[in-house]
Amino acid sequence: MKTSNIGFLINALQNAQSNGTKSIQLSMQSKQCISLLDCLVIDGWIERWNFIENQNQTIIQVFFKDSNSTSVINK
Repeated sequence: MKTSNIGFLINALQNAQSNGTKSIQLSMQSKQCISLLDCLVIDGWIERWNFIENQNQTIIQVFFKDSNSTSVINK
């Protein structure tokens, strides 16, 4: 069974934010996921994201807004 990268990304973001995590690291690089993350930053749902160069792979790190900011992902 093939899983959707976008579905995995949204699920990971929702779980991490509901747990109060300040940032998460994901090992996915699809253009769709990167475009979605850009949209989430522009719309103010997440603070920012960036690439982390690792020895074996490139990882995406997503930073959530602080607890004082309202996020739409939890709603």
